[in-house]
Amino acid sequence: KLHLCRMTIQNSAGLQDVVSAPCGHLGFDLNSPADLPASQSLALVRLLQGHCALQDLVVIGERGVGKTHVVRSFANLLGYRARTVFCYKEITASDLLVRRVTDEEGNTRWRFGPVVQAALAGDIAVL
Repeated sequence: KLHLCRMTIQNSAGLQDVVSAPCGHLGFDLNSPADLPASQSLALVRLLQGHCALQDLVVIGERGVGKTHVVRSFANLLGYRARTVFCYKEITASDLLVRRVTDEEGNTRWRFGPVVQAALAGDIAVL
C-alpha cells in the first residue's frame, strides 16, 4: 500500500507549493528539525525535491561528509526505515541483489540480496 504525505516546499523566490509525496509506513513528522550543517541541509532539501518528483535517488560523496546522516534524516522525516548494508572489498553487484545458499540436502537456493529486500519492504538501503 502506498502511503502519501503532504508537504509544503518553499522555493528560492519565497513561493510555497504544497505537494504530495510517497512516505514510509513508519510514523513521520515533517516538522521535526534535522540537526544538519548548511551543506547537509541543502542535500536533504534536494533529496526531498527529487523524492516529490518521484525520482530514484542516490547520494554519493567523499568519506566522512555526512551522507549517512543526511539519508537517515531523510528516512526519519518521511517515515522510512533505513537499512545499513555492509560492503566489503570483494562484494559484487549481484551479491547486493541475489545470493546463493545451500539447504541441508545440498540443493542450491536463491535468496534476495539486501538491496532487493529493502526495496520490497519499502525501506531505504544505505550502502
